[in-house]
Amino acid sequence: MSFIVRQLEEDETIGKKLHQMRRRLAIPIGVAAERTRIQQKYLEALEADNWEALPAPMYTKNFIRTYVKLLGGDVDYYLKRYEEERGTCDVIVDPMRLPRQKVGWIKFLVAHRIVKFLIFAILVAAILVYLGLQINAVLAPPEIIVYEPTDGLSTRQARLQVSGYVEGQAEIWVNSNQVLPDSTGYFSTIIDLERGPNIITIEGSHRYSRKETIYRTVVFTSDLSTPETYEEMVE
Repeated sequence: MSFIVRQLEEDETIGKKLHQMRRRLAIPIGVAAERTRIQQKYLEALEADNWEALPAPMYTKNFIRTYVKLLGGDVDYYLKRYEEERGTCDVIVDPMRLPRQKVGWIKFLVAHRIVKFLIFAILVAAILVYLGLQINAVLAPPEIIVYEPTDGLSTRQARLQVSGYVEGQAEIWVNSNQVLPDSTGYFSTIIDLERGPNIITIEGSHRYSRKETIYRTVVFTSDLSTPETYEEMVE
């Protein structure tokens, strides 16, 4: 098929000329759509110069190329006129004129990145919370339960048993002397009392934890007239 170069008049547009060429060849627009495999709505948009109803310029150029070949026109000439009339290129800088398909794809990429960032932020926050809980568990002092003596005890014995329970594999000091708990956590030791009030200090800690400290006050006296308790002695 030989192509005929027909220059467009100044008042003629691409769409108007394509419409005239199709009518001159007596090709119904539906038949043209079947032959070119281009949807009829796009051919109608081309003939009406309705560029906004057409997809991205890259696809529109392919429509023009196929349609002009069917009508026997010069493809290069009509593509050049399209660029002059439409004033577009395949890469569009003006965001107001971006094709719908490209805008949707960009929005999808932005949303995808936001979702990935949020997931990453949640994972980092969860890891930080987990590490914080683990560090707090390591630094937390052990629980100590002192069985004896009771606080404020008065005794006429120069020696006193100090016993209790400590949680986990912890170290125990009674008046700065280390006491080794057994496998169940039970500890016991004997200390010497000085006459009068005695402050007994029981300390315990894990390897890297803070210390837990408990105090017991015991009064040692051998005089029967001495008050029975520390509170009575203070009064």
